[in-house]
Amino acid sequence: MKRVFIYILAVSLVSFSSCKKINKMLGKTSMSQEEIDALVAQNNALQQQIEKDSAAYDRELEALRAEYEQKLSEYQNSNNKAPVTGFFVVVGSFKNQKYAENYASKIKSMGYEGNIVQGPSNFKLVTASTHSNLKEALPSLKNARSVLASKSWIYFK
Repeated sequence: MKRVFIYILAVSLVSFSSCKKINKMLGKTSMSQEEIDALVAQNNALQQQIEKDSAAYDRELEALRAEYEQKLSEYQNSNNKAPVTGFFVVVGSFKNQKYAENYASKIKSMGYEGNIVQGPSNFKLVTASTHSNLKEALPSLKNARSVLASKSWIYFK
């Protein structure tokens, strides 16, 4: 008897209700063809904007790479005119010799070079490492900034 009642209820629901009402009761809504077309057009416009922005980004990145290579080449050519004795990764600069020596010993105890180099304006520069060219010094600078001093820099003479 229960099965017959459930069967009759199901048949009456299906036959006397429209699909839209059932979908609304179930939380489903249907979209018109115009709404679907509008969403497709919006999606296509967004895809085109992404492609345009990506192309612009690639062009800008390539221009920056070319500028970097040009400046690096100019820098290397200018270095050939003046002899360079080294690229120093500096982790501290002091006017007082005693302070420089104390900091240099601390840097040495951490396993780094810890040399003192005479810098401009009578500053004593404490170094973490010394390199023959800039390309070798850059990874050491990154390491020094993350481990030793966030404001480390490269000095060359």
